Amino acid sequence: MDENQCRKTLGEAIEQWEVIQLEMKNRTTPKVIPPSLEYNTYIRDFLADNPSLKKADAIRSWKVKKALRGTNRYERGDLKQK
Repeated sequence: MDENQCRKTLGEAIEQWEVIQLEMKNRTTPKVIPPSLEYNTYIRDFLADNPSLKKADAIRSWKVKKALRGTNRYERGDLKQK
């Protein structure tokens, strides 16, 4: 293989970047958050399930949930634990 066949131009890189940005903008499913970032997942899920509440409410609920035994995933019953 000729070494120039693998090289891309800056223009091609920019085109690919634009495609990726458009895909991210038009995403219909939520971005996958790694398990190590369970706080972020909890806050996102809390706010999605409770659109009338604020981020501060989600943070308070997270602190209560984190102190309990068991999973740290958001569950609808978390609001009752306050």
